[in-house]
Amino acid sequence: MEKLTTAQIMKKIKKLEEKKEFLRNQESDNHEYTVSQGEEPCIPDYDFTEVNNAIEKLDEQIANLKHIINLENVKNTLNINGEVMTIDRALVRMSQLQRRKIVMNTMRLKQPKRRIQSYSFNSNKGVPEYEVLNYDLELVK
Repeated sequence: MEKLTTAQIMKKIKKLEEKKEFLRNQESDNHEYTVSQGEEPCIPDYDFTEVNNAIEKLDEQIANLKHIINLENVKNTLNINGEVMTIDRALVRMSQLQRRKIVMNTMRLKQPKRRIQSYSFNSNKGVPEYEVLNYDLELVK
């Protein structure tokens, strides 16, 4: 088998996913039909076994291609700021950092002190309440 790049494998996976989505849509449209009493049914061309087997075959091909990528990601390394790590570890770390970035972005947009909307059922009898940050806003920024 020829040696493919990760990008080439991803393109193959995308094409297989598109074929699978086409089959799923076809199945969704044709797995049942409506007929009125006394009417000649117009039965859509659908064979569960055929469609199911085709989807299973595509899933198997996709799984095999993703496995090849995973093996490459475990074997190959990157040097990131002097730290050598495998590609799979770098991908996990990127995901972690992205989630942390979302949290920190929410935190950095807050005001240091914000008055909380007062409601008539407030137990403080009209005394304003404030939400105050418990962290250094400049540090988060």
